[in-house]
Amino acid sequence: MEYIAQFTNEIIYVNGKDNVVADMLSRLPEIDSLTHNVISFQSLKKEQENEISSGLLNTKFKEKYNIKEIQLPDHNFKILCEITGNKPRPYIPKCMRKNIVNTIHSISHSGIRSSRKIIKLRYFCLKSILRHSDLWLSECLKCHKSKVP
Repeated sequence: MEYIAQFTNEIIYVNGKDNVVADMLSRLPEIDSLTHNVISFQSLKKEQENEISSGLLNTKFKEKYNIKEIQLPDHNFKILCEITGNKPRPYIPKCMRKNIVNTIHSISHSGIRSSRKIIKLRYFCLKSILRHSDLWLSECLKCHKSKVP
């Protein structure tokens, strides 16, 4: 308090609701933008069905990687998941992969290795998907701006 008093002779308390400038500065836009990138289970199911009907996701592929339909709690439909581990991992259609990678990465802007690890734990990924994710993650402007040369 004594230190602040050197610069101003009047200290006034402003209630949080009324202190719009401080309130705005304390909010991180990255946190708010995450809610816009979330992919719904309905859209995931729809895109999985599109890949099946187009032949991108065939029976041979599903058998090779142990992909089965899993009933979602609190939903009246099933989605395709890889079930070889202890936790089912959703199969992500090609058109949704970049959005998933960017959403996971944008949570903390961790490095490529850390983001890859999180993606592999939560979603079914082939090596080719991870190679693409490395490219997408290396293009992150926020990471490049904050990287120390």
